[in-house]
Amino acid sequence: MNKELKRSAYTAINSVLSVANLELVSRNRNFQNYISFRRTMAGALESGLSVGDYIDTGNKIPGATQETIERLIEIGALHPGVQRICEIGPGSGRYLEKTMQVCQPNSYEIYETAVDWKAWLVQQYKVTARQTDGISLSDTPSGTIDLVHSHKMFPGLPIFTACGYFDEMIRVVNKSGVIVFDVLTEECLAEPYLKEWLALSSQWPVSMVPKQFTSDYFAQSGFRLLDSFFIKMPPGITEYLVFSR
Repeated sequence: MNKELKRSAYTAINSVLSVANLELVSRNRNFQNYISFRRTMAGALESGLSVGDYIDTGNKIPGATQETIERLIEIGALHPGVQRICEIGPGSGRYLEKTMQVCQPNSYEIYETAVDWKAWLVQQYKVTARQTDGISLSDTPSGTIDLVHSHKMFPGLPIFTACGYFDEMIRVVNKSGVIVFDVLTEECLAEPYLKEWLALSSQWPVSMVPKQFTSDYFAQSGFRLLDSFFIKMPPGITEYLVFSR
């Protein structure tokens, strides 16, 4: 069964199970589908926290999302002049919300495979949901985006899928635009983080992308590495890379 059919089947089954407050969850968990919409919304409501703060707290990294945003502001990637934004895999929208607060963009489009989260983000933040195939940004015209970004998604992608998205990010960003994403680089898999990842390898399939390889890949299209920084991502860390022309 291909990915689209699987996704449709899960959605159809869960629409029936939801009547009994049940949910079908894939055994092959990955970073795109591991956060349950229903359980997260219920937990956030019960705790009195925002969805983003609830997720950070549940992952034992309170404030990590806000720290990421503050670092991107310092670097110059986020500011009120950023008016056209594209986010890949926004999931719960915890980065989306804070990015919109800083930039107040005229246009914010998302590529999200989780149907329930996508519908909620459109309703909650009035963003534009693009048709999502999990490999491209096909609905976005070339050279039209000020900021294309992704958070906590690339570490769970196979290397060739990641490279395909790299090409798409390069294609859609305009001449003065910025590209932001995080990956597991060599330093993210140094001790003691490697042992922690190995202990969870059956639950969290991750992919390491060398920093030099990534820098060289973008350099071929005229991009330079503007800055980088590390952020906690249990059980270890992830490295953010910020590119511009």
